[in-house]
Amino acid sequence: MGLVISTVNMKSGVGKITLTVNLVTSLAKYHGKRVLVLDLDF
Repeated sequence: MGLVISTVNMKSGVGKITLTVNLVTSLAKYHGKRVLVLDLDF
C-alpha cells in the first residue's frame, strides 16, 4: 500500500509546485522511492 503526500493551498502564488518538485526529487533521488506527481489546475 502506498503513502499519499499532498500539497494543497487555495491561494495562488504560494510555491506549491516548487515545494512539490523539491519533495519529489528528494524522495526519488535520495530515498529510492517511486513517485507520481499530478498537477491539477482547474
